[in-house]
Amino acid sequence: MAKKPVRRKRLRAPSDTAAGRVALLLEQIQEQNKATIEAVFAAEKRIRDDFGQRFDSLERRVAALEFVVKQHSEQLGRLESRMDGLESRMDRLEAEVRELKDAVSRIAGRLDEFATRAELKALEQRVAALEQRVGN
Repeated sequence: MAKKPVRRKRLRAPSDTAAGRVALLLEQIQEQNKATIEAVFAAEKRIRDDFGQRFDSLERRVAALEFVVKQHSEQLGRLESRMDGLESRMDRLEAEVRELKDAVSRIAGRLDEFATRAELKALEQRVAALEQRVGN
């Protein structure tokens, strides 16, 4: 007997059926979702790294500013102390100047009681003239 040719079943591609097409579509969507998620995580890492570097830089700058502000505050404290000392010295000097002005005013008032050189010279000439008259 002759053998019947064996009919082989034709393998169908998954896209030949509606269910196969849906399965392929879902597989594509899953791959796209996976790629999207990986891209989001990569972007997040880049952003975190960038912000991390920026925050580190800002922290260093703020620390430097805090150091400078502390130094300036200390310097201002010392200057304030010196200013207080200078103010009290200035007050003492002003009081001394007032006392000196008063003393000068008193001396000027008393000088009015004394004769000037011109007046003394004129008086000496008169006395000399009188002495010559009396003596002669």
